[in-house]
Amino acid sequence: GAAANSEALSRLRQAGFPRSRPTERIFWGIPTRLFKPMDKLALRKVLRLEYEHIVGYVGRLVPEKGLTWLLAAMKRLPRNVHCLIIGNGPLRGEIELWSELPSLVGRVHLLDAQPVGDLPSYLNCMDVLAVPSLTTMDWEEQYGRVIAEAMACGVPVVGSDSGAIPEVIDSAGFIVPEGDVAQLAEA
Repeated sequence: GAAANSEALSRLRQAGFPRSRPTERIFWGIPTRLFKPMDKLALRKVLRLEYEHIVGYVGRLVPEKGLTWLLAAMKRLPRNVHCLIIGNGPLRGEIELWSELPSLVGRVHLLDAQPVGDLPSYLNCMDVLAVPSLTTMDWEEQYGRVIAEAMACGVPVVGSDSGAIPEVIDSAGFIVPEGDVAQLAEA
């Protein structure tokens, strides 16, 4: 058996997964023919994302993904830093309200989820990908495939310490405590 993170692997063993079968951690594969470094400036022009700095987020628009924490951190950053949020979900309306705040107006760009073939272009426009997930009583981040996709594109990642995020990022990015707006903004 295999699992995408150490905690899931541990739970398989605790559940009595047959010890006679080998179990190992295997991160999900990323198609590097799609997810690879590309010309950031050219893509920003084509995609009409010609901003000096872009902090990105890709994923479901739900509370546990920490989007309000990300937007609170964006309020602390200079006006030349924009936030590109790609995804769908029930928090869309709340994110639209946040984007109307005086300190964020014109700096938050919200796009629907993109086809996998288009996602590498958007990732390559980002200066950093934020994965600010927040653990709840019944959920924690299990892997975060977008972390590996961003890394394959050469985009640095800043993630919270929720679930498997630190294990996936390892030493290739920055880990900040869940919900710490100041540290997220600093990273």
